[in-house]
Amino acid sequence: MKEEQYVNLAEFFKLFTNTNRIKIVFALAEKPLNVAQIIEKTNLSQSLTSQQLKILKNGRIVLSKREGKAIYYSLCDKHILDLITVSLEHTQEML
Repeated sequence: MKEEQYVNLAEFFKLFTNTNRIKIVFALAEKPLNVAQIIEKTNLSQSLTSQQLKILKNGRIVLSKREGKAIYYSLCDKHILDLITVSLEHTQEML
């Protein structure tokens, strides 16, 4: 593998080093949600939710789609949820 690929992979995994971002990813696992719905599922503040969504969007973890006045967020693809699910299973095995 090239050095750039190692760097890109490390940067990708850094996106999951924040518990609030992980909460948001799990909240989006079932279906696209708007910010109010994400807040309801995660119990995070509006400003914190928006801040973390921006980071996840810039990291290509989530997508946004405008529907009328609302913006709905979803996971970019099924690989994101697969990675988080496998990681969760791994951490639970370690207990």
